[in-house]
Amino acid sequence: MTPFRFGVSIGKAESRAEWVDKARKLEDLGYSTLTVPDHLTDLLAPIPALVSAAAATKRLRLGTNVLTSTPSLPSSPASPDRENSAGRPLRRSSTRGW
Repeated sequence: MTPFRFGVSIGKAESRAEWVDKARKLEDLGYSTLTVPDHLTDLLAPIPALVSAAAATKRLRLGTNVLTSTPSLPSSPASPDRENSAGRPLRRSSTRGW
């Protein structure tokens, strides 16, 4: 039987230091996945946030809830720089819109 894994979605942090602390705490608590929402509000920019989380953690799986691409906005990059993300791929959701 495959073990159960738990993940958390976080969209806000007051600073990069707070964001990195949240990612490290999730990993220390045993969570397997951290996702970041992508919406046109005051949330974190998903790709830079995921790259920062990857640089600060060792095992945490990273991804987006919904990485949208609308006609009025440029498409978001599909994956972070592998050097900055410790070689881990970005898990991209296949859902579009909100």
